[in-house]
Amino acid sequence: MTLKLLWVTPITSLALPTSLISIQSLWNNELRLATYQAYISDEVASEAFEKFGIKTTYFENDKEVLSGFRSGTYDLAIISSSTLEEAISQNLVKKIDWSQFSSIPEKYKSKEQAPHKPFTEDLFDPVINQLFSKNAKFYEYGIPYFLSYLTFVYTGEKLKNSETLKWENLLEAIAEDSRFLPNNNTAPKLALIEDELTIFYISKLISGDTKKLSEISKNDQLNFYSQLSNLVKNNKLGRLGSNSIFLHPNSSLVSEMMLSGELNGAFMYNGDALYTYRTLKEDVKLQDVDNKFHIFEGTPSLWLLDNIAISAKIPQERETKIYEFLNQLLFEGVLSEQGEGRQIDETSWAWKNFDYLKYTPTLKSLQAKLRDTAKSEQSPTTKLSTQFDAKDIKLLFGNQEFDKCQWGENTDSSEENKTVCQVIFESSLSASQNLQLALAFQRWKNNL
Repeated sequence: MTLKLLWVTPITSLALPTSLISIQSLWNNELRLATYQAYISDEVASEAFEKFGIKTTYFENDKEVLSGFRSGTYDLAIISSSTLEEAISQNLVKKIDWSQFSSIPEKYKSKEQAPHKPFTEDLFDPVINQLFSKNAKFYEYGIPYFLSYLTFVYTGEKLKNSETLKWENLLEAIAEDSRFLPNNNTAPKLALIEDELTIFYISKLISGDTKKLSEISKNDQLNFYSQLSNLVKNNKLGRLGSNSIFLHPNSSLVSEMMLSGELNGAFMYNGDALYTYRTLKEDVKLQDVDNKFHIFEGTPSLWLLDNIAISAKIPQERETKIYEFLNQLLFEGVLSEQGEGRQIDETSWAWKNFDYLKYTPTLKSLQAKLRDTAKSEQSPTTKLSTQFDAKDIKLLFGNQEFDKCQWGENTDSSEENKTVCQVIFESSLSASQNLQLALAFQRWKNNL
């Protein structure tokens, strides 16, 4: 998972014991929501505190939530699917009671009983439905918050043979392009978000080893170092020389370096790419930004789902307030019994939160609203801080038409009138695999 901009307030810099924080929360009747900095609208967070006593606290890495749930420091948290998997395996999270969401209309509620989903496939994005079909525990223990997919973005002219680029030959195209050579062999022009799991998945995509990638067995003995080394050997990035890759865990810093021209290309998630593109568009000194900012998504595409999970330590009497908060944050005002996007209340928290973050929304209704807005040439009645062009929409939703998908890893793309969608999801590793990956990543990083 990419790291959002970390900003520590004076109050969060105090090193209070977690037990004291938990006791204080109980005394104040507060509920603590843990998330990345800037991953919820300031306005929404302020109103949530006033109305529900939801106190937003920030972490640097969502793995911190595991210990926070274990100690009772956090009551609910926004975490990636891979971290949610770990939390489930350690019995740290409660099952979600979908009947508590009063703002989900009847037309979105499934008539089938468990073990089927409690909602229809019209509620969430098809990518999420596909993820749920692979692992029911995701909707049993988490509520979708925002989606992300991996991209390679770069500025300047298009890469050679850009229309036919695939994951397998992307690095070769980058290595042959002089714009990605480090300045004076010291200043890298190419960046990777420093997250070992994401980089491991990139290495698998680059090597073409995508079969069953999202279903790695927790018992598999994986040679992580060999896999990571695929990024720089075989005449790939190694051809750029030493000091050719900038690694940093803060995706916001990578975006800012793209904007300043310090970097010419970066592997990043689409939300950060959208921020970079929109900021470039706002620079009146730049001309023809659309033709100088390019996106490579690749097939299959790598998607992540961020979820909201509830700590298993939450007592029953405090759950009601949590569900009231989540109902207003995620569903109130953006779903209706009839129609889709045009029925959305633009003063709702869900709409304001998207307008602040501009990450890929999970609800089909919000997605329909955004597509309608773009098609109607940005109607002045739509309350968005920034309007959307075709590249914005492409960055939000990707290249694949998921509503027309024929899913399956072995789908025959030759069938007429079939749209083949190839998607993989970032999933968790076992504790021993995480340790092996961390050690291999450090060794790989030291040898760059």
